[in-house]
Amino acid sequence: MKKIIILSFLLILGTMNSQQKQLPFFEIGSYSSDYSSTNIVSRMIEGLGYRFYWATESLLEKDLNYKPSDDSRSTFEVI
Repeated sequence: MKKIIILSFLLILGTMNSQQKQLPFFEIGSYSSDYSSTNIVSRMIEGLGYRFYWATESLLEKDLNYKPSDDSRSTFEVI
């Protein structure tokens, strides 16, 4: 009986821990102290990923299927 309770408890803790993981680009990492072309390009890519993450975080299916006109692309097709 103790083994079942402990196993259940560990399973619940594991599930709770996995729900707290953040997706990439949730936040921008700290910047490096030296300025090289590699660091600048890396920082630009991180900035783009960060903006994309927050711009698309709360989009719904109806938002993705929106087309301003018949001959234009939907939001989903653009992404």
